[in-house]
Amino acid sequence: CSKICPHFSLTYGTGNATGRLLSDTLTLPLEDGGRREIKNFAFGCSVLSSQVAGIAGFGNGGLSMPSQLAPLIGDKFAYCLDYRSNSSKIVLGNKAVPRDLPLTYTPLLFNPVNPSVFSYFYLALEAVSIGGK
Repeated sequence: CSKICPHFSLTYGTGNATGRLLSDTLTLPLEDGGRREIKNFAFGCSVLSSQVAGIAGFGNGGLSMPSQLAPLIGDKFAYCLDYRSNSSKIVLGNKAVPRDLPLTYTPLLFNPVNPSVFSYFYLALEAVSIGGK
């Protein structure tokens, strides 16, 4: 930050974090072993947190990770929740859309009640079932 860095405060899930908003160069590994640098990537540096090890924002806001990466790698992301493991994988950019699998995609929607609130995505659900019920 070349100027005084703005303060932030987040309540997220059961934890919270406060700190300063900074920017720096983010270096991402590529599949071919190379690297891609993203200059002026905005991130928060927490000086006080409770139950939060780190947060990567994937909402619809301009400072979310997908929004900042979109001009360089595309505006898509995929997150696989693996119930067999303590960790899950995330794929960023256009590579998140596999071309060789028969997948059905559900579009993410903006807030249907208040379109001016655009920080979160929504899904249009027709039904929810667990174990076929």
